[in-house]
Amino acid sequence: MIDDEQQYPQKIRPQAFHEANALHSSFFGEPLPSSGTTTKTSPRRPQNERMCMGGHRDPIYGTAFSPDGKYLATASEDSTVRIWQVQSHKLVATLSEGMDTNYECLRVAWMKTTNENNSNSPDNGGGVEKYVLASAGADGVVQLWSAVENDEQTLEWQCVGSLKHFVDDDEERPQIYALQFIQSPSYPNMNIMLTSAHDSVYLWTIENNNDSSSESPNNAMQRKFLSMLSIQFTHLDDATQTYQFGGSRNPENELYVFDA
Repeated sequence: MIDDEQQYPQKIRPQAFHEANALHSSFFGEPLPSSGTTTKTSPRRPQNERMCMGGHRDPIYGTAFSPDGKYLATASEDSTVRIWQVQSHKLVATLSEGMDTNYECLRVAWMKTTNENNSNSPDNGGGVEKYVLASAGADGVVQLWSAVENDEQTLEWQCVGSLKHFVDDDEERPQIYALQFIQSPSYPNMNIMLTSAHDSVYLWTIENNNDSSSESPNNAMQRKFLSMLSIQFTHLDDATQTYQFGGSRNPENELYVFDA
């Protein structure tokens, strides 16, 4: 971004100026000054904008703040999840391990952890597990990420589990549009995850995988997903096109479940 103290150069390559002009117009709603004189006019910001953090190369489809409000996770069409420190506005991690670059990342959700609870926050030897994040995409896969705090008090992120919503013989991958954790203080040892794919809603329980051979490089405990409940919605009546859900964009009359 360009602040009110920056001077515009008198000469600039046409292509570079064109790119800078496009960025400036998208952020501030007006082009760069065409002259080479110094400007002291503060650029206009979008109404009610508090801050702007740029880093993704493509549109962002999902955002979620960590339970303590210190971090922001974003899911993007560029097939990555990015972790931002809210107070400093800095990008602190980019998660892409195991993600298929042919599909978008659509949703992110944080799981509450309790450091005093061995079930939610296992002893990782080299550090303490501070955060657990789930991501879901158009490839029909949910991935679980663990952030372990090391001796230098920095977070090391690692994929500790994955869940497919398809079988390998499927011609088309189901897109996961809903991703949410259901946790209650009354049952601190139970972590339930809700997902949706196509016309179904699924509930999963997440448990520690006690197989010692499945530890991650940063000693984070691997997780496994156990099916708890699935609900399938019937297709809408396709006898007439009058009541077709979604019109021509949904010829199969399928019902999709999105985050509420």
